[in-house]
Amino acid sequence: MLFLCLIACIQAACLLAEPGCAMAGLLTLAHGAVHGAAGGATVPAVRRGLARGAPSAPCPPLKVGGHGERKPQNPPVRTPPDGAGHGAPDGAGGWRAAASQGYKPPRPRRPLEPPPRDRRPVTAAHRLYRLGLLMVTAGTVFWSAAGYFTRLIQAGTWTMVFWRGVFGVLTALVVLAVQKRGRIIAPFIALGGPGVLFTLASALGMLAFLGAMRLTTVAHVGIIYAALPFVAALMAWVVLRERSGPATLAASAVAFAGVGLTVFNGLHEGNPLGDVLAVVMTLLMGVMIVIARRSRGIPMIPAAGGAALIATLIALPLASPWDVTAPDLLYLALFGISNMGLGLILVTAGSKLIPAVETALIGSLEAPLAPLWVWLAFGETPIATTLIGGALVMAAVVGHVVVAARRPAPT
Repeated sequence: MLFLCLIACIQAACLLAEPGCAMAGLLTLAHGAVHGAAGGATVPAVRRGLARGAPSAPCPPLKVGGHGERKPQNPPVRTPPDGAGHGAPDGAGGWRAAASQGYKPPRPRRPLEPPPRDRRPVTAAHRLYRLGLLMVTAGTVFWSAAGYFTRLIQAGTWTMVFWRGVFGVLTALVVLAVQKRGRIIAPFIALGGPGVLFTLASALGMLAFLGAMRLTTVAHVGIIYAALPFVAALMAWVVLRERSGPATLAASAVAFAGVGLTVFNGLHEGNPLGDVLAVVMTLLMGVMIVIARRSRGIPMIPAAGGAALIATLIALPLASPWDVTAPDLLYLALFGISNMGLGLILVTAGSKLIPAVETALIGSLEAPLAPLWVWLAFGETPIATTLIGGALVMAAVVGHVVVAARRPAPT
């Protein structure tokens, strides 16, 4: 019995050192043989003991520790067999053979990912700001076709104003009918005090523009109107405390110089009363921009339609509505829909979404575009100063719009 206990202790020590070593198997076999001889165990029991301790690897050497103990040595670190290096094919001597011996290949490192780009999220305010830039630009393009239609239509000035206003009112009514599902009276009632003031300023500004065009030269009207960005910036600072950035003011100065070059040849002519009307027109346009910026709840489509209606009623006593030909009536319809209808609606609605000085700056794009359309339609080649000035205005406005669309929306 003492011999059996000694064998069991040595077997346990070997199994702790290496679970599948040969010494453990032999001791198990001896244990089974002795136990079988003493207690009558059969040969299958001995075989089962051999199966539990079947040798599969050599036992590590034992060394004598402190106080007479026999401590097992740490198992050696296994290295991959030949052919099991990085990139070895899977097969004999490859990763499977290495894995069968307990070798685990190192995990491949993940490639370094580039840091994410710093993109500012596009906010709802920025989307509205971009929409305002687009609307004012599109409305200015419509406005710039006024010179083309004026040259194309043979009717008198007041007759032209009358029919342009009529078709402008019809355009506003159609847009309101679609937008409000047939309820076109309520938006006019909802104008309120600021809306009525905006409508009056718009109508009087149109009449002042027509009077200035009749009494003085186009050059004088153009150069005075080019000061609108600075007038709007001053009004916005006084009324709204809205500061204009240096880049916007610099672009306005470049546009002003460009308009000056565009109308340079006509500066020596003019009429003082016409120049006064041009100044009044510019001031009224600045008032419109500031009102639209301050009272953003004004329904702009009824305001534009009301301004067209007032201009029509004022022009009616001086007009000859029925002395127009069929082609002229068609051109007047296009003029009223594009200029007095869509152009005025887009500019007035977009001016609520962007600063006042930017609305005025984009509006100066009308100066170089007006002679461009006349040149394309009638072959009137502009002179060199007109081309240079127009290029300056377009570069200032387009550059400002592109840069402004990328930066955060101003408050």
